[in-house]
Amino acid sequence: MSLRLGDIFGDSTGTYEVTEIHHAGGFGQTFFVTEQNSGIVRVAKAPSPIDEVRKNSIRSEFRVLDDLKRKSVPFIVRPITLIETNLTSEKFPVLVMETAAGKPLNEVMKDGPLAYPDVSDIMSKLAHSLKLVHQNGYMHLDIAPDNIFIEDVGGRNEITIIDFGIAAQRSDTNTFAVNQDGHAKPFFGAPEVRKQSASCGSDIFSVGATGFALILGDSEFQKHRSGMDNNIGKYDPRNYLPQNTIMAGNEHLNDVIKKATWGERAGRFSSMEDLENAVAGKEPDENFPRLVADGKVHRMTGEGPWLIGRENPFGGEQPDIIVQETSPTNKYISKKHAIIERRQDGILILKNLGINGTRYQITRGSTLRWLKVREQGYPLGSRHQIFCFGYADHPPNATDRSGNPLSPGPYKTLEFFPPKEVTS
Repeated sequence: MSLRLGDIFGDSTGTYEVTEIHHAGGFGQTFFVTEQNSGIVRVAKAPSPIDEVRKNSIRSEFRVLDDLKRKSVPFIVRPITLIETNLTSEKFPVLVMETAAGKPLNEVMKDGPLAYPDVSDIMSKLAHSLKLVHQNGYMHLDIAPDNIFIEDVGGRNEITIIDFGIAAQRSDTNTFAVNQDGHAKPFFGAPEVRKQSASCGSDIFSVGATGFALILGDSEFQKHRSGMDNNIGKYDPRNYLPQNTIMAGNEHLNDVIKKATWGERAGRFSSMEDLENAVAGKEPDENFPRLVADGKVHRMTGEGPWLIGRENPFGGEQPDIIVQETSPTNKYISKKHAIIERRQDGILILKNLGINGTRYQITRGSTLRWLKVREQGYPLGSRHQIFCFGYADHPPNATDRSGNPLSPGPYKTLEFFPPKEVTS
């Protein structure tokens, strides 16, 4: 264990004492610490056991949280500082964060089902926050009731999303070669996460699954959870609640949850913004081809072409579709990475332009493969398709023909959605 009860550490922001060992997770252990001058209780996260992977994960999580804080993304846990401690023979980082107010939703569920208006409000706040998380280049990928705190403030539901460890992992090591351990929390994790094809749609699934669980309440949820199969009605509250408990006027939210948790990505909302709008009663526009990059929907309504690449911070020409860089060390998105052109027959063609690759995903049986977009381009057809921008899928220690080391990543996924009327 990296930290122990009574340990004292600090930096210019303050001195902290470990007062309680809290929770062990996949990327580190959390503790309650008290700031000695103010007496304020904070949460600290440290690698356990101490190794390079977990140390880098803690540092990356601070970077992601600090980035989202500076960009004023609401409803996420706020970082205080990252302290490199010398408490052991090996230096390691400690991430100090604000303590989330209230109780985690998995504890609130134990008091019974939440009212539909409360569930709608919580889902709306989750969707709004995660929309901005996606638009800044990240995905959470571990949304579930235990990672959402809620506090009743004057009759309002104030929420805090915690645990961005997976978001940090993927922002730095989102590679074919490294990211082989698909993480999907049972019931709340989207099916495709286990197949290494996560996208913003995976968070959409988790928000819908969370809404479903809140409507049932812990007792009913636990009763049905183990027996639920993988049919398309698995996450539809109407299949598990007595009809007399489903209040009139709430059919809309049931429909939203059902669409958000559709087993296949193509059947869900194309973006978190579309989910947020749907909760508010607005029907998403699915009548045009759409490319989703960093959670933002780009509708192909004109003749094109549409240039795709990273933002030019110095002004001048900008891509039509901007893809955010999230790695602090690698520029894996080219300034002019790809282009979508419309042929005379109306077919959209995706062509790679950058020095780093563009690939498309195919699934044959249980095998997922990524194929290169060839020089003549790739036709965007009548089905949902996931693409990636970034480096090739070679092992971490691979070299080129001259013996130079090749970086394994990271890469960024984009999604193409055909018009609604031709979706198979």
